Amino acid sequence: MWDLAASDPATASLILSHDERGHKVNTVAFSPDGHWLATGSSNGSDATVHFWDLLSLNPSARPILVHVEGDVRKVAFSPNSQWLVAGATETYTVVLMHMSAPDKQFSLRVNQWVERVAFSPDGRWLATPSHYDARLWDLNKPDPSSEPLILRGHKDFISDLAFSPVGSWFATGSRDHTVQLWNTADHFASSAVLRGHEGPISGLTFSSDGRRLVTASEDRTVRLWNTSSPVAEPLALRTQDGSTALHMWDLRAVDLPAAPRVLGDELDEGAGVIFSADGKWLATIPRDRANFIHLWNLVTSSPTKYVVHPGGLNWASPVFSPDGRWLVTAGEANPIINLWDLKAPDPTSSPKVLRGHSDPVRSLAISADGHRLVSGADDGLALVWDLTATDPSANPARLAGGGGTSIVRSVAISGDGRYVITGSWEPDYAARIWDLSLPSSSSPITLSFKNRLFDVAFSPNGRWAAAGSWDQTTQLLDLAKPGAKPIVLQGHTARTLSVAFSPDSQWLATGNEDLTARLWSLAAADPSSASVVLRAPDKVGNVSFSPDGSWLALNLTEGSGSARLPNSRAQPGSKRISKGGCSTRPKDLFTESR
Repeated sequence: MWDLAASDPATASLILSHDERGHKVNTVAFSPDGHWLATGSSNGSDATVHFWDLLSLNPSARPILVHVEGDVRKVAFSPNSQWLVAGATETYTVVLMHMSAPDKQFSLRVNQWVERVAFSPDGRWLATPSHYDARLWDLNKPDPSSEPLILRGHKDFISDLAFSPVGSWFATGSRDHTVQLWNTADHFASSAVLRGHEGPISGLTFSSDGRRLVTASEDRTVRLWNTSSPVAEPLALRTQDGSTALHMWDLRAVDLPAAPRVLGDELDEGAGVIFSADGKWLATIPRDRANFIHLWNLVTSSPTKYVVHPGGLNWASPVFSPDGRWLVTAGEANPIINLWDLKAPDPTSSPKVLRGHSDPVRSLAISADGHRLVSGADDGLALVWDLTATDPSANPARLAGGGGTSIVRSVAISGDGRYVITGSWEPDYAARIWDLSLPSSSSPITLSFKNRLFDVAFSPNGRWAAAGSWDQTTQLLDLAKPGAKPIVLQGHTARTLSVAFSPDSQWLATGNEDLTARLWSLAAADPSSASVVLRAPDKVGNVSFSPDGSWLALNLTEGSGSARLPNSRAQPGSKRISKGGCSTRPKDLFTESR
């Protein structure tokens, strides 16, 4: 197990030893609350599940061992972390155990190897495949293994199953080329059979609002079904046989989407994609922080591809300037920043180089008017660069964002370019707010925390500054009230990874590893008094509002499935959340908390 928050994750690892001779580790799963790591190992008919306490001083010591009959191939936790399920193969059983008493096991009989399971969002149901049927086990019963609800209808093995994010729908996909859709409101009384695929179903997932079900098949198509009219003709998305190229589909069309513009950029799963504000440029970023970025000019009839080399592995998330003039990058091989001129005939030919840091740059931010660039680095400094100057690299303002001792992990600049906020790591654990209109000798406002700062932001109207920390809190400061004390926002139970303000500056959103995002009302007399809780199926790595403020996108840091970017209406009382959606900035791609 590697610590991805360490400066060198390759050397910061623990070996979790399974002492059973000849056992192979087949499956692993983290509990959503971050407390446990479960591993399933086996040697023929002898299998064990190990529970490793991640909150202990030494997680590798003294795991809880539970013996299971069979060959464990799948372990999974319920959304509330109260249940663990272990799927066996040879014995055709699923073992269910409550985390408060893992030695007490419930054996759920099925008729196939179990490598896929699904929990309902409310934690009541566990769904397992069983040959041609799906079985729903009621976890609210004293004995969850008794009398499962059996959903029949398929004519071949079930390959995938899922609940919609709010639990209104349940879907099963089978090797018989069909999908069955069940409405949970009528207690799974009947299903709609979705036909059209010409090959076995390989996967399925729901859209953010539950209105669409997306299915993937071995026939090399993806189909989008309207859950309110499931028998209607679905949208069919096709790619060339065997293609792994990046495709963009415009799903706003009423009829079948037009053919995508195939960019020919082969991407690994989880790679990042960002657009410039004017929509003329697209950058694709490999998930593994490779030492290049692909830059596409979308204005030409045939998109033109450029290869940008930031200087070593991608370290800071690249950003486009709001005016569409620059792509800004920083790599880990050297402490420089590159400005790639998007107005030049060849944007990659001669970038402007900003020198000033002595260690690699961690974060970048540009003011709304595009005049100032802020960078934070491992040298404990934040530098403010004047992009309107003839030589932007000359005499940047130097801010001791890390207190002279700590990495500056995050930076932000207010819309008017007046304020800069920095967030640091150990041993400093502080956010600092600098007023650039004051003399350079002026001291910043300092907000102290008990753990790493992971994200900072300013509200669009310039009134508020926010900083989110791994100590489970976010601090909010009203810049319109000189001398005001920070407002401490509490309620999260794990590490806060992101903060974002709505475009109208009425809401602050926070994303956390406790499987929730929270909305805090800035119009309230006390913003800390209450929050709207948005529950997610995985840890929330990034939060971002749509430009009109109607939607909040959550980027999840873990979990299986294809589209993992939930949408939620950013209005009081609304808590819709699900798989699917879009994100305006792939900052989670560079999150060390995974």
